[in-house]
Amino acid sequence: MIHKNSIIHRDIKPSNILINSKGYVKIGDFGTSKNFHKIENPESIIENTLVLGTEEYMAPEILNHEMYSYKSDIWSLGIVLYELATGKYPF
Repeated sequence: MIHKNSIIHRDIKPSNILINSKGYVKIGDFGTSKNFHKIENPESIIENTLVLGTEEYMAPEILNHEMYSYKSDIWSLGIVLYELATGKYPF
């Protein structure tokens, strides 16, 4: 749902994934998220934004100060799922 609203979370990690009493999964902590509809020049976020978030779960494009997208969140979710399946960090 957040990606449909042009919001990129940028800090998907186990402690930001919550499960409510009905078993629904929710994403929390939107402190580092960006809404691309509110940015006049999306290219400026590459140069002017500090890298915020948890390094272990960040997509390479964020770490390299390159343009990121919703795919960066999918990368982070992949890291979380790998940890869930194997019990260890992939790198």
